[in-house]
Amino acid sequence: MRFLMLALLTTCLSGVDELGDFTVRYVNEEVITFADVIERSHMREQALRQRNQRPTSTAKEFYAESLEELTDETLMLQFAKERKLPSNRDRISMAVLERARASGLTLRELSRQRDAIERQQTLRTVLDFFDLRTAKVSPEDLWQEYQKRREEFRRPARVHAFWILLRPTSETDREALVKAKRHLFNRAQADELPAAVTVPTKACLAKYLEAGVAEQERLLDGLITDLAKLESPEAATRAIATEAAALIARQGSFRDAKQTEVRLQTLRSELDGKGLDAFKQAAQTHSQGPRAKEGGDLDWFEAGSHTPAFDQQVFALTAGGLSPVFWSEQVACLVYVAERHDQAQRSFQEVSAEIETGLKQERFTQVKAMAALVLRSKASIKDVVDLESVTGRK
Repeated sequence: MRFLMLALLTTCLSGVDELGDFTVRYVNEEVITFADVIERSHMREQALRQRNQRPTSTAKEFYAESLEELTDETLMLQFAKERKLPSNRDRISMAVLERARASGLTLRELSRQRDAIERQQTLRTVLDFFDLRTAKVSPEDLWQEYQKRREEFRRPARVHAFWILLRPTSETDREALVKAKRHLFNRAQADELPAAVTVPTKACLAKYLEAGVAEQERLLDGLITDLAKLESPEAATRAIATEAAALIARQGSFRDAKQTEVRLQTLRSELDGKGLDAFKQAAQTHSQGPRAKEGGDLDWFEAGSHTPAFDQQVFALTAGGLSPVFWSEQVACLVYVAERHDQAQRSFQEVSAEIETGLKQERFTQVKAMAALVLRSKASIKDVVDLESVTGRK
């Protein structure tokens, strides 16, 4: 957008009323206007933006590049007309029809689309004309490129692994449990509840209000334990007892880092030598990591997919190997490698098509540059206005 605004500004300052009448260059007597340059620059900037890129040149340089690109294309279109090179009308019509179906264009927009597609098809026909008159990519070229880039064609080691992941209890979880205990404590004081609940609760409350923080926590834990033991036919009492028991079970699952590691070490001892099925079953029961329901299946992956600490342990294992317990990003991990493919050199047959595609693209760029050079050598190109004087100097 900054290029478009600059163009409009400089044109106005130059006293030019109509951008379409502002001739910049003649190419074999065919006109390229400043409006053409602006439009092409805008298209190029949009294409860069779609690739999350930005122009690296100044606005003045960007305009100059657009002008040269338009010049090359004009020469190619003139060449196609002189040589009466055929265009594929059916292909053009099909391309326009597909775009119309996809975007709901108006008749005017369809006409512009058709012109743009026909222009691109004609340019491609010209390049094909020159391409047929240059050396093709030979099997020898492919082989030489393969030898030159052998290191690029190494297949990295891959493993199919399963894991069990245990997390130490977070401070957030601990705080949530304390909050839940206090909530139950407050509810158990309600007068409408049976005496079996309210009597011990209010007795605890009398001591709780006078105790320090540590003592309050001890008193609350004691009350929760007593409430969990209540047995009564009354529904309200059973509900309180059930909730208290759930809080005790929840606290019992809490682990610090050391307890987490010890628990996973115990699991490792139980699983050592028992194979994949036993590991998957343990992961379904104990793992707190992703894909626990699938037995901790991490599928196939290469080095770099996880943390360096993870890769260091896993890629040291052979197929059927069980890792030691290790830490990665504050979680304790145990990994079983079910299958492994070591690093290997991809064969020429495997990568020849990939190499050929790359070489053909390089060759196409070279053909385009060669065609432009040949056509320019025979053309009359005359600048009417110095583009730099229009776009402004540094």
